[in-house]
Amino acid sequence: MERRRADIDRLTAYLLTLPDRDFLRLIRNYLGRIETPYHKPQLVERLYRFLESPRIQEAILALLTPQDRAHLSLIAALGEPPPEVFTSFLEEEGEEEPHLVLHRLRDRLLVYLDTGDEPPRIRFTPPLRPLLETHILSLEALLPPEGPTPPSSPPHPWLTDPLLGALLSLLTDDPALLDHKDGIPTSRARTRIASRIPHFSHHPEHLPLLVRALTRLSLIPAPTPAALLTRFRTLADLPPSTRLPLLWAAAITPEGADPHPLAAALLALPDLLPPTHTYTPSTITRALRLALTLHTQPHTPPPIEDLASLGLLVPHETTLSLTPHIPTLLNPPETPPFKVEASGHLIVHPHAVLSDLLVPCAALSLIRHDAVSRYELTKPALRRGLEAGVETAELRLALTVGSGHPLPQPVAATLTLWQEEAERARHLRGIVAILEPEYARIVRQSPQFSTCVWETLGETIFLVREERWEEWKTLLEHAGIGLLGPVEEETPPSEEPLPLPTHLDPPVVPVLPETPTAPPPDLRPALLEALERTPLSEEARHLLKARIEEGYILTPEQLTEETADTELLESDGLDYHGKLRVIEEALSHAGDLVEVCILGHKDHTPLLVRPLALKKKGASHYLEAIPEGEEAPLHIPVRTIQHVRRIPRTLTG
Repeated sequence: MERRRADIDRLTAYLLTLPDRDFLRLIRNYLGRIETPYHKPQLVERLYRFLESPRIQEAILALLTPQDRAHLSLIAALGEPPPEVFTSFLEEEGEEEPHLVLHRLRDRLLVYLDTGDEPPRIRFTPPLRPLLETHILSLEALLPPEGPTPPSSPPHPWLTDPLLGALLSLLTDDPALLDHKDGIPTSRARTRIASRIPHFSHHPEHLPLLVRALTRLSLIPAPTPAALLTRFRTLADLPPSTRLPLLWAAAITPEGADPHPLAAALLALPDLLPPTHTYTPSTITRALRLALTLHTQPHTPPPIEDLASLGLLVPHETTLSLTPHIPTLLNPPETPPFKVEASGHLIVHPHAVLSDLLVPCAALSLIRHDAVSRYELTKPALRRGLEAGVETAELRLALTVGSGHPLPQPVAATLTLWQEEAERARHLRGIVAILEPEYARIVRQSPQFSTCVWETLGETIFLVREERWEEWKTLLEHAGIGLLGPVEEETPPSEEPLPLPTHLDPPVVPVLPETPTAPPPDLRPALLEALERTPLSEEARHLLKARIEEGYILTPEQLTEETADTELLESDGLDYHGKLRVIEEALSHAGDLVEVCILGHKDHTPLLVRPLALKKKGASHYLEAIPEGEEAPLHIPVRTIQHVRRIPRTLTG
């Protein structure tokens, strides 16, 4: 009971913001004659009970069009948003007069403006909310599928973790391979990449997308193989559900735009567009716009062709479907990502993730990347991997864990042999510290310094670890060595961390039923028949017919002269001021049209126009209006109008 009272109070607060004339016209339309004196809150309570009636709710269902269902489902999907969010969305969709759409939904009492929120938000009218949630609001009404997806075996999207592993192998061998001018790699690079990755031989236009993605995420260019591996490690630390949408978005987001909102929107697509159904391009664009709007502020979705070029959409004859591989790529199965053969070959499966591939791909030679990838353990590739920072023990562990089995004996033996060879010539990167004998003696005698030193190169010479340099200086200061000379030929500073998110927050789409309840037969024909049988003036009949078409009339009992309220509906040519008042009334109501008969017009049929303004020049008035179906405005002298009729499209101004 308290909840119902609170709902009535919120609805009353909204209705009391309407001007008296609009409030009474709305009440009179649904409840009929208003006896005076009247009390506004009591009228709202009567209206509330009217809307709770099962008969009225059945009528409301029978008057909702597919477009109504889509608009109401959009309001639900946007989380009952502020009006400007809803109307901006419709405007981006190219829908004409989005403000009129919302105005008519409010006049039909399907929604109201909750002024208790800041900013005010569109809310479903409380007595109708259960009805709408049960029978109307649905994902299918908002994003209608065209049909089931035809049986097929679409290829995986090409920009995946196994491709990144293949690139890491190639770039470890040649860090400058993807150096480019204006996003286009050199001819030599294109030829070499296509020879190992046939996808780019069949689709050379995809290589610039890859370069753009890697460049925008600061993965390339890298000065050294070690720097490249460090950057790829940072990328591999992200979960696939963050890493892959980010790569896809970075590949197709316009230059200068932030790819993160699109990445989050792509993450939500499988929930909005189930791969089991096909959709039109406009529906897919709407789903992306919805996800972008829910994530942050509205963004312009990328062209559908860009998503198709990444392999995220599967084309059919006239429709598209989301590739069924996306859920598996974002949440890969916990099965071994690759197989290690006794010959030293590595076979990588399509569901492998970058964190499993990072070390093997940096230390093995790529043979071919296709549906599966093949690598080979070679001494030159291992040497390059060791130079990039891979350790032999790390490679052994990665191969063992990734394959789910102990290493084949020939592979294990080969690694042992090559590890022994590598240890015969060690290369350490650090800072050489040359100290006076008394200082060197302090360092040798203090165990605290040992963690900072790679090697003692002589009685007074130490190789200090780069990453421990600040700690080394602090220890020297604590030991009384307060003044240090500059580091000569200092190594370049360590790289800044990549600007990558630790995770993506997908947009929260309110849960809607996938399929709506089948609509009942349209009630309009029965109401129009009742209108024909009802004795009314021509003005009232004309107005009530328009209200039936707009969905404002729910029962035959509303078909009365009192409901029609024909004041300021039309005027003839001799009543100049009457014509002005009808035009002014039309301009004060959102979306009203005007029907005019113009003196001397070549076509004697009435002209239907959308009024823009009433202007005065000297003693004359001019109606500025656009004929329906046209774009250029007309300037019609009011004195030439023989007859003017206002055609209301809303109940309130």
